[in-house]
Amino acid sequence: MENLILGSALDLAAPETMWELTEEVPTPRLAEALSAVGEGRADRAFEVGLAGFLRHARALHRAYAP
Repeated sequence: MENLILGSALDLAAPETMWELTEEVPTPRLAEALSAVGEGRADRAFEVGLAGFLRHARALHRAYAP
């Protein structure tokens, strides 16, 4: 959980565009992925990570609960 929270805080502080694409090295898939990112990227990433963490915690609880 600490990693999720710390990662989210770092993500919020990171620049919105992490990679500057150049013509020298073609990266069409990266360009496509970056263009698909909209507003609230960091918030959505945290929500997806938190949902996954909670699903995993519940599964562990069910597996080990008496």
